[in-house]
Amino acid sequence: MKVGGVDGLALIETGAKDISLRLEFARRLGWSLTARTRYVATGEAVSYHVTPLRVTLGPFIFERDAAEVWPFQQLMDPLSGLIPDVVIGPEALAPVFPMNLIEQ
Repeated sequence: MKVGGVDGLALIETGAKDISLRLEFARRLGWSLTARTRYVATGEAVSYHVTPLRVTLGPFIFERDAAEVWPFQQLMDPLSGLIPDVVIGPEALAPVFPMNLIEQ
């Protein structure tokens, strides 16, 4: 896939919600990052960033005004040893592959 004209490794993750970027990849691209904080169910504050995003994957284009940016070391694929640059979740794929088509 291409992010900002640069090749990157994408992972389709059913446990993810939408599209997010790996922090190190966004920094390598030199994208502006805006710090954010989210409170999880335990009440713990979790820091992350957001950035505008345009991702092309073959004929598909995904754009977000504020895609989430996270450190993805915990998402390393145990078989390949690779860490994705972009994680694509079901919400991002819904307009391309409606759930009623996937369920059939």
